[in-house]
Amino acid sequence: MIRLPITQQEWERLAVQAEYAPAKLAVLRGVSLRQLERDIKRRFGLEPRKWLDKQRIVAAQKRLLAGQSVKCVAMELGFKQASHFCRQFKLEYNLTPSQFLAAAVNGAATSPPQPSCDTFSPRSGEGQDEGERCDLLAT
Repeated sequence: MIRLPITQQEWERLAVQAEYAPAKLAVLRGVSLRQLERDIKRRFGLEPRKWLDKQRIVAAQKRLLAGQSVKCVAMELGFKQASHFCRQFKLEYNLTPSQFLAAAVNGAATSPPQPSCDTFSPRSGEGQDEGERCDLLAT
């Protein structure tokens, strides 16, 4: 079977649709996981998990710059804990999300808006620090 090449934007769209999971991405592409590994390695020079992690962190960067809170971004992009998101972000940018935002704000004339994220709440007894866990509220 011949598969047509897809664009960078299409790969990025599929990554979001697959919720940054290699197995889901393979299903969306209609290929085996092994074939997905070959395709991504050939196209991007990375293993699927590493490429998808990078895509998720790039999406996080955009959301942070748009004014979403660290906890909101972490939960919306599928990180189980904000602290895990912060570690992944720091591995990519060598800055924590808060340091990244501070640098972005210092470089801009005005600070970005800070919309609330009413779908998350810190666990009782814990503070409001970005590295602490927050759970989904029951809806």
